Amino acid sequence: MNPTITLTLLKGDDVAGEYVYTGPLRCVVGRALDSDVCIPADPLYQDVSRHHCSFEIDPPRIRVRDLGSLNGTFVNGLKIGQRENLKWCESDPDGSMSGIELHPGDEVQLGQNTILRVNIYPPPEYAHTDLGVEDEFVLEGRTERVSIY
Repeated sequence: MNPTITLTLLKGDDVAGEYVYTGPLRCVVGRALDSDVCIPADPLYQDVSRHHCSFEIDPPRIRVRDLGSLNGTFVNGLKIGQRENLKWCESDPDGSMSGIELHPGDEVQLGQNTILRVNIYPPPEYAHTDLGVEDEFVLEGRTERVSIY
């Protein structure tokens, strides 16, 4: 089973879009029409830059990197970049910095109203390349045994 990464664009509690990736690529998010994930040109999203951030996707791995946005990019509430940090942006003019690694359930926030939720299937810590593999993990205080066929 090939790993799949899904970025879910949230508008409040509603899903505004879903983007599914099965192979390696660089995905740019912003308000510009040439963005891979295009945020609506709506007054609600004015705080999202034209090219706000990028995702380096190579399932099951995904990393996010701010592209010198005006209002910053946040991962689970922690700021990872913004335009005022010119030294950081200037040190990486070609976008080769690796960014921040993301995990299933992480939320990437752009500005005040735009959230992208990350899903990875199967989750990397339980992904197996062999068929018929059994694994154990702890879920909500109890041990579960999973067989993958």
